[in-house]
Amino acid sequence: MVNDPQGVTEGKIAKKGGPDLEPNPRKYKRVWPVVHPAISSDFPDGDHKIAFLNLANAPLLGRGNHSVVHRGALRLPPGIEAHTPDGSTAVAVKMGFPTRGARSLLAHEAGVYNQIFGEANAVGSDEADDSAERSNKDSGGGKRHLMEHWTGVNLITPDIAQPVPVGAVVPKLFGYYVPTDEAEAAIKSTATEATQTRREDPDGDEYWRYSSYDEDELNEPAETTLSPILLLEDCGTPIKPHEMHIDDRTECLSFLVRLYLEDMSHSSFYPRNIMVQPGPLSSAPKDRTMQHPSFRLIDLGRADHWSMHTQREVERYKKKHGKDLPKERLEIGPDGYIRDDVEYTPEQREWKTIALKWAQAKQQEICRGREQLRMDKWG
Repeated sequence: MVNDPQGVTEGKIAKKGGPDLEPNPRKYKRVWPVVHPAISSDFPDGDHKIAFLNLANAPLLGRGNHSVVHRGALRLPPGIEAHTPDGSTAVAVKMGFPTRGARSLLAHEAGVYNQIFGEANAVGSDEADDSAERSNKDSGGGKRHLMEHWTGVNLITPDIAQPVPVGAVVPKLFGYYVPTDEAEAAIKSTATEATQTRREDPDGDEYWRYSSYDEDELNEPAETTLSPILLLEDCGTPIKPHEMHIDDRTECLSFLVRLYLEDMSHSSFYPRNIMVQPGPLSSAPKDRTMQHPSFRLIDLGRADHWSMHTQREVERYKKKHGKDLPKERLEIGPDGYIRDDVEYTPEQREWKTIALKWAQAKQQEICRGREQLRMDKWG
């Protein structure tokens, strides 16, 4: 249930001093992560499965060309409470602008987070745990360590020569939710329509700053008035590299390298997408300081994966040659390279070229990351 009296989910601007409640909260349903059947079947439908998200007077955390992020208050179902006065916790609430292109990017980002998280596995049942472990391995849950808190340091040579912390890389995923048909119908029945063009606030700042897409279809209005909601961990504010110690900048660069170790690219590695907050997060909030900063890499809307890369290249090959690229291939990974002293078949050379493109893109992105972090001569 979403309390949104100012219509943030419709694309409106949340203003301070607005109403605190709306008569009928908006109903959303979770798409990702998928809850393991062993958990879902143990509990019948009811209030214990309903969480409440409050977006009344929600502070604006950031806005870009395709989406906007507010800080919301999430109150979990009965029996699960945060150690706050009202039992709610702060979360980052990301919503897409009302074009098909913007909503598509939001859905893609949610899919990337879901691939990292995997299935919400059951706990307490050996059979369920084993099943969930297999499912997580198939659906990408083996990458969940990228969202988890760890201690210690690690070496990720040759890209970074110095030891770096091995904490979380990206925010925790709290869920991707879409409006129910009932909620969408209720909004339309009140004749409340999201603006499909740029909107300006009274101070003259553009609220919607999306660029036009290459494909006309992506510029068309979204299918629903209400935006889907991507709930993530609130990770602080953007970094300022020129004010940071080289060790902290190196840690931020390590996020990019660690994504590539999981066959993933970020494709939008800029300081504005690297968050910092007081830490360590293992301490109580009142004990956290900027002497122990905690960093996260956000905005996976343009993230890519080795498997997606190969799929695009295979489709390109078919379009160019009018036939499928044979499945038989060398056992190579994203860092494959072409040797001059080996005779490859044309198909094998094509696969090697696909791997080489990915490896080159990796090195280019890491080099750009060094420049963004003002450490191009480090390590």
